Amino acid sequence: MKPNKKLFFFAGEASGDRIGAQLLSQLKEYEKAGVGGPLMRKEAFTCWHPMEEFQMMGFAQVIKGLFKLRRQFKAIKKEILEFQPDACILIDYPGFNLRLAKLLRKAGYKGKIIQYVSPTVWVWGKGRIKTLEKYFDHLLTILPFEKELFSHTSLPVTYVGHPTGEAISKTPRDHAREENLLALFPGSRFVEIERNYALQLELAKRLKEEFKEVRIAISCQNPDYRSHLIEKARGVFKESEFEIIPAEKSYSLMQRANASIAKSGTVTLELGLYQVPSVVVYELDLFNRLFAQYLLRLKIPLVSMTNILLNKEVFPEFVTKPHTPEGIYESLRVLWPNTEKRRALQNDLEELQKMVGQDASQRAGELVQSLIESQAS
Repeated sequence: MKPNKKLFFFAGEASGDRIGAQLLSQLKEYEKAGVGGPLMRKEAFTCWHPMEEFQMMGFAQVIKGLFKLRRQFKAIKKEILEFQPDACILIDYPGFNLRLAKLLRKAGYKGKIIQYVSPTVWVWGKGRIKTLEKYFDHLLTILPFEKELFSHTSLPVTYVGHPTGEAISKTPRDHAREENLLALFPGSRFVEIERNYALQLELAKRLKEEFKEVRIAISCQNPDYRSHLIEKARGVFKESEFEIIPAEKSYSLMQRANASIAKSGTVTLELGLYQVPSVVVYELDLFNRLFAQYLLRLKIPLVSMTNILLNKEVFPEFVTKPHTPEGIYESLRVLWPNTEKRRALQNDLEELQKMVGQDASQRAGELVQSLIESQAS
């Protein structure tokens, strides 16, 4: 391998930043630059733009940010064409990445373009499959069933395993389960916290009213919102009844928790791998709910990662439709004591651990290297 081989990386949100950092650690001999978050910036990586500039959530924010996205597309395309990397590794964030790949090809870029994490083509339809097949050289998937979705295309697809399984396998298990601890995971973005946190606190309060010994631990994924989380919790609990857990101790919290209430996302897979019985609550605002239900006609039977992988509702989900706190609480309540429902759920989670690999970044790194080497030969 020549020493001047170059790679461009793009990660537009926290989960992609984590995947990108793991992959960067496997590709030490390359010159690497692009867009990344705090974890990627700790690696040998030249960050042209911080990932935080690209974060938007929900259809409403995307519409408002169209002009900003247009500027970002032009800037990044220009930088890539000047840098001329041997490969572009685009992580998750499909709305941006698929358009970027198309623009690069039309501008004459000849290097490899690799998408790491498949778009949810089973939700959004098959238009994205055609785009991937036309403009990408390889797709790396993190869910085992996704490869089959592309079997009718010419696009090479490799299932590398889920990076979360790898991260958890490398984390020491040095905390015991605490039978009275309920964990809350309201999210890392302010809009997520605003929509989900109050309901999570209400459910936690109901559980504590019924089971007096319950203690509450609240995950703080973004230190900027720590004071906000504390203020809201003080309105429901005494200071001695709750604790705030920083992001770097999330896995320790999952080891300790007897059950959790979580927003949808990667956190549900992490909780599944730690075998924490959980209820998934993710409230959409009216605009996004109507957009999803009536304009896109989305049919989403399962939304949390653990449920998608196991292909059934192991974690009770309350996401795409408005629900009453009473109905959600009953699903939480039956998971708290040592019930048959709880035992059945934990048996399902044992199957999850068998499905998720522990070497995703190594396998992805080896594939990237082989693609670049094949291009040079």
